Amino acid sequence: MNKNSSETSSDWQNVMIFFMVLIISLPILGSLYEWYYNFQISKLSNASTLLFIHDDISQWIITFAIPIIIFMAIFIIKNYSHMNAMEVKICLIIIITIIMILTFFLFLKFFDYTDISKDGIHVRKNIFSNIKDYNWSDVTSTKVSYKRGNKGALIISYDIYLDDGKIVHANDSKDFFDNIVNLDNLMQNEKIMISRQKILSKDYSDFVSQYQGPGGAKNDRLEVVVKILGK
Repeated sequence: MNKNSSETSSDWQNVMIFFMVLIISLPILGSLYEWYYNFQISKLSNASTLLFIHDDISQWIITFAIPIIIFMAIFIIKNYSHMNAMEVKICLIIIITIIMILTFFLFLKFFDYTDISKDGIHVRKNIFSNIKDYNWSDVTSTKVSYKRGNKGALIISYDIYLDDGKIVHANDSKDFFDNIVNLDNLMQNEKIMISRQKILSKDYSDFVSQYQGPGGAKNDRLEVVVKILGK
């Protein structure tokens, strides 16, 4: 009975350690992900880039895989005196395997991106594929809309439709609010049809609350939203 109680206590300790590692490492992981994203942009975008979109899977890989590696290392150190050589070896193999898989997937996802620039849209799926270039004449239409998400949050969609059936979700870019007005103006100059879902009067106060809150950058977002959706 005492043995079972001790094992249960140890399991709870391991769970607590994992979540502590996850919480403590979040700021570091955020910085690491920011570096990865900026490095990706520096290598794959160009001076005429307006919006750069990459696969969010890389963020999840960094957020969860690295804490698992740290947890495994702490687990080995914590239980080293109670582990035999084979158990230590297995744990080390698991850590090395996770690191290799992490590195491999981050490398693959590095080349999965969409670059929306002044001269067109450039899409690449992985390191083994070629870049597919679209001119603005390949864009059939654009749709700007919004919907309610979790807890009533307003989610903006800016979808660019290409002549081969592909849809580019411009709102997935981290720099969406910084450069979407420039992109919108460019597409208007290119005579691309843009369908806009007007902001309903009953929703406007929620837009103000969500996008014009206190703080520097957010103050400009309501103006951006009104420009691309219309009121």
